[in-house]
Amino acid sequence: MLALPKLKLSELIGRLFMLFVTAVGVWIVATLLWGFSSPRAAPYRLVSESPSAIAERLASRRLMGGTSQAAGGTNERIGDMLLIGLLAADKASQSRAIIRQDGEPLPRVVSVGDTLAGALSVRAIDRDGVELSSGARLALPRPQSLQPTETPVEKD
Repeated sequence: MLALPKLKLSELIGRLFMLFVTAVGVWIVATLLWGFSSPRAAPYRLVSESPSAIAERLASRRLMGGTSQAAGGTNERIGDMLLIGLLAADKASQSRAIIRQDGEPLPRVVSVGDTLAGALSVRAIDRDGVELSSGARLALPRPQSLQPTETPVEKD
């Protein structure tokens, strides 16, 4: 049998105190090392702007659009209107389209139900384009780089 030495109460308290100090020291060092080695997550930022305000801000920056036509000769223009951007959402009331009309200095941000030139109104906005009340459809111009090549490229 293993005999344990008898310790005085003061020695026992001293050893327990040293064990406690050592554990706290290890915890502090581990916390510091962990803080330096793992990146902190970016703080969550709640956006309180409406979809319409965001679309207006994007339209004023002139980030999207132009007067290009899609490859293959399809024309996305209907009359003097050109679709230059979309913000499609699950709820139709939150979807927005950015349409440029000839003669206007800035593009116009429209939602479902808004009236455009003449008697046209926006019937639906989805990820592929805008459907108008006349049955016509405005679509985004497709970049030429997304069109398939006519002849396949052979690999050596």
